[in-house]
Parts: sequence; C-alpha cells; structure tokens
Amino acid sequence: MTSGKFKRLRLGQKRNNPFEINQINLAAQSVFGSSYPRLQATHNYIKFSPTTQEHLAVLNEWAFTENIALFDYPLDYEISTHGDYYIDPAVSDSVYTYQYASLEVGITLPQVPNITISQLYINYNNPLLLGHSF
Repeated sequence: MTSGKFKRLRLGQKRNNPFEINQINLAAQSVFGSSYPRLQATHNYIKFSPTTQEHLAVLNEWAFTENIALFDYPLDYEISTHGDYYIDPAVSDSVYTYQYASLEVGITLPQVPNITISQLYINYNNPLLLGHSF
C-alpha cells in the first residue's frame, strides 16, 4: 500500500466535535435556556484496536453485516493532506491500524478490543441547535 501511486492521509489539528453530547447540551442551554432538559447521547464514537487476524475478520464481517462505515483515521481531526490510507503512528504493525466508527447507542459490538472516545448526539431535527453547536 505504500507504493508510489498511493498517498498517505495526514492529520491536522484536533477539532471540537459539535455532536459531542456536552457541546450539544451547552448549545441547548444557550439557545433554549437552563430549564431545557439535558439531551442524551444517541451515538458513541468508538475506536477499535484489532491485534490479530481474527479481530480483523470479525470486525470486517460485522461492519459488512451491520452496514457500518469504519474509518482507518480518527474522525475528530482535520485532514491536512487527503490520501488513500492512514496508519496511526502508535500501532506497531500497519495491518492492525485502529478503526473508528460512530455507532448508535445500544448496538452490539463485535468481540474486538475497543474504547468509547466520546458520546454524541446526532439528530438533525433541530437545525437551530445544531447550528449553534457548530
């Protein structure tokens, strides 16, 4: 994958995620007042850390079956250089680079090591709230 025709994606600055639940609740208080009920997370931003071929197979099968979009780069960073692939510098083997996804709360996760990076509120029914959060 590192031949001359493939270009490596490069990350820029970490972004503030406007969908992060605390950010959305701050926006809701600002727009609707402090009496507005606190919103609950609808999604979790997950980082999968496969360490074996079995993990990769399970993760890819699960993503295919559940129609889940997995990304090999963190979604909460700006992209400074677009490319065909990203390998996190923290991984010791590029085959086992981290995978990221935004998943509905309550979805059954595959048996692959993972952590929840943040809780999100993804609901497009209130454009005023989203606009303020952005």
